[in-house]
Amino acid sequence: MKNLLKGKATKAATLEFLSKKFTPVEGWKLPNTTSTHNSNASIEHLIQSQNNHNLPFYFSKVGFGGHSLSMNDSEGESTIQDQEFAIQKAIQGGVNLIDTSADYGTSQMMIGHVLNGMCAHHIPNHHQHVHEQLVDSGKIYRDELVLMSKVGPLDNYVDERNHSVLSKLVHECQVEDLNKRIITLPDKLHHYSLDPLILSHEITRCLREYQVETLDVLIINQPERMLQAMLMSEDRDSSDSAVFAEFYHKLEQAFKCLESEVERGRIQSYGIASKSITKAPGPGILSIDLNKCLKIAEHVYGNKDHHFRVVQVPYNLHEKNVYTDEIFTDKNGHRANFLTMAKSHKLATMAYRPLNAQLDSHLIFRFADYDFDKKKNDMESIVQEYQKISNEIAFNELNTPWYTVDLSDDSVHLSKEVQQCTLPEMSEQNLIQMRPSISWGHIIMTNYDQLESYFTFEKVLRNRIIPEQKYIFSKLAQMSNRVNENDYNAVGMKKETTGSDANSMNNFKSQCNRWLSHYQRLCNKFYSVYSDLLSLKHQHQCEDLHVKLSKLSNGDLDSYKTLSQKSIRCLVDTPNLDTVLVGMDKTKYVDEILFEATNNEYSLLQSRPKEYQQVVDNVIRNVAVNNFRLIVDEDPHTANLNQHEQQ
Repeated sequence: MKNLLKGKATKAATLEFLSKKFTPVEGWKLPNTTSTHNSNASIEHLIQSQNNHNLPFYFSKVGFGGHSLSMNDSEGESTIQDQEFAIQKAIQGGVNLIDTSADYGTSQMMIGHVLNGMCAHHIPNHHQHVHEQLVDSGKIYRDELVLMSKVGPLDNYVDERNHSVLSKLVHECQVEDLNKRIITLPDKLHHYSLDPLILSHEITRCLREYQVETLDVLIINQPERMLQAMLMSEDRDSSDSAVFAEFYHKLEQAFKCLESEVERGRIQSYGIASKSITKAPGPGILSIDLNKCLKIAEHVYGNKDHHFRVVQVPYNLHEKNVYTDEIFTDKNGHRANFLTMAKSHKLATMAYRPLNAQLDSHLIFRFADYDFDKKKNDMESIVQEYQKISNEIAFNELNTPWYTVDLSDDSVHLSKEVQQCTLPEMSEQNLIQMRPSISWGHIIMTNYDQLESYFTFEKVLRNRIIPEQKYIFSKLAQMSNRVNENDYNAVGMKKETTGSDANSMNNFKSQCNRWLSHYQRLCNKFYSVYSDLLSLKHQHQCEDLHVKLSKLSNGDLDSYKTLSQKSIRCLVDTPNLDTVLVGMDKTKYVDEILFEATNNEYSLLQSRPKEYQQVVDNVIRNVAVNNFRLIVDEDPHTANLNQHEQQ
């Protein structure tokens, strides 16, 4: 391993970095002044005014989100190289805030690898004498960058087949009482922990993978996942209020641990990323009380100079309650939205998922234009393909070599060959357990309301369907091949199986292999056609949003070409929001946000003067995603698209 990068983000270094990357347009007036002189002093004043928080450093208005980075990308080396270049290009373009998580796979390792190559390892005493030389060589200083990671979820301890591998954590932490230190989440697969020993271990891993000595911000990620698991626990024998009290006690223990990590110099500050923290506390509401968190931090540290200084919240043009809903009270007792309330406590406010909106509990919409293969004039042919392939895949899922399904009562009837087999793998119970993995056509067609989003479906397809089917297809093939060996008794066949029955068994292998091969082709075709249908829906939604954004902004946003640029423009201009964390795992995304918008009057890396606030306010409060139904009663309805076109 290369040497760890020494140092940490400082006010002086981050201010210098941001000042040198800042390029306001000619004639631009700084807020609250009449000066049009773009001096270093005025630029530094602007950066300082836009960083209204208690952190010991400054950061860019757009941060680099590393959720999708992976050093094991299935698309190959070129994709990995593009991701690495995206990190470099974002930093060189003026982004000094990098956000990832301990449970984002190999994201931290990729960032650490890139930073180790970009950063100067020997820092001279005088920045100014060598800064230009380092810029020319592509080198930067560690103390110019704000590095952030998250802990809490233990999703990295689930393998590619969705099997728990907590044994790895037991070995790494060298503990025997792990079950007492973690919470099992409602899905019975994933886990969460705020236990000090686990937190300390995860921080060590973050530092090792980042290849640094200090993290500038450590975030407790989605603690409501743990709270929800505690409330839903089957072993629970206490009231809701008692569960909440236990949750805040665990949070207090975590804060104590993190304050000690600040003392050790391993982190500079900490915070919380949560959707539930944006909800006002109340009976029956899964909410986390920010004021209570602040009081806990004050109690743990002994005074108000604690290091709980950051909140990350979901914020986009659909999920906008942190700005629109004045349901909180700020430090001075005035009614306020979440951002204003948090800012009254001098907390740094950060937006995550700025382009990925959760339309409901299932559907995801992305504020981004995509150049899909299929266009509107392909709709009729796609619908015909969908109807044909859906019927074919449904028939095959009901009629397999191992069983058939009676539609009247959904009962399963084993084939004669399976009934004559004594292999444990061929038991009715085992086959019924496998059935969902070879019934995805049926599952998709009967749950279209939960999957009628291109991005929701692609996520489910990538993370669940394909890995699950790959495993089950292999298992079914192995089972069938064993049945077809010459010595039936040796592989579990009943001895009395002779004659025509034996011939039937000999044909079973080829029958199974033909079905598997044909079904795999059907699945690939069905998934492709279904994706095409959903891509058309997304295109229509984007076209609708472009029109709405133009009207609501009175043409102000028209100078920005893409939906992503228009969205980020509104979020960056939001009052009391310090930064927007944008997933930029491809160089084209970095170009879109940082470089392709340079023809506009203002860069997306800077918030605009206050006279634009009314425009932004009108857009945020009134824009809405048209989540129309494309599939009704299991059949595509082009009327919804036609109606949408006429609006």
